[in-house]
Amino acid sequence: MPEDNLSTTMQILEFISDEDLHSSIYWRTDGKYGPVTFFITSSDLLAWGGTDCEEVNEETLPLLKQAVEECKAIDPVCGAIAGCDLFICRANKSRPQGAAYPDERELWPLFNACGPERRTGVGNPYTPGERKTPPGGSHGFLQEFKTWLVKERHKTEGRIILPWNFIRKAKLAAYRSCLIKVWQIEERTEA
Repeated sequence: MPEDNLSTTMQILEFISDEDLHSSIYWRTDGKYGPVTFFITSSDLLAWGGTDCEEVNEETLPLLKQAVEECKAIDPVCGAIAGCDLFICRANKSRPQGAAYPDERELWPLFNACGPERRTGVGNPYTPGERKTPPGGSHGFLQEFKTWLVKERHKTEGRIILPWNFIRKAKLAAYRSCLIKVWQIEERTEA
C-alpha cells in the first residue's frame, strides 16, 4: 500500500475509533476498491427501505469530521451518529426522508440545509417528526435510551443493567457509544 494511502487509512480508522462509530463503517478490498475503500452507511436515511453509503477517503474525511463535530456541538452524547447521517445527506445534496429526521429538533436546520424540501410519497412516506422511529432504525430509541440512562444511572451504583426491552430493540454498538459518552460528560461536569 502506498504511504499516502496508508496515512489516509490510519486517519480514517483513528477517527472512527475516537468517535466510536464502528457500526457505521464498512470497507471493500476487491477489484476497483483495493487495496481498501471505506464507506459510512445508514439504513432508511434517504429512502424508505434502502441503505445509503458514502465513500470516506482523503477528500471526504474532512467533510465527515465537520458533520460529526456540528452534530456533537448540539448533542454531545449521540451527535456523532447523527453526524454520519448528515455527512451522507450533504454528499447526496438531499434531506433525509421524513421518518429519518433525528428526534433532536435542534439538528433539523443542519439536515434541512442539505437540499430542497421533499414531497411525501414512495421512499418518503412521512413528513419530518410525523413518525418517531424509522423502520429498522433507532434514532427515536436512542433518545429514549439516553434519557433513561441519565435518569437511572444513580440507581445502578456505576453498573448498567439494561432492561430486556432495551436489549431487544438495541443496536448495542450505538448504545455502548452513548453510554460511554454520557459517563464522559458526567465525569467532566462533576470534576
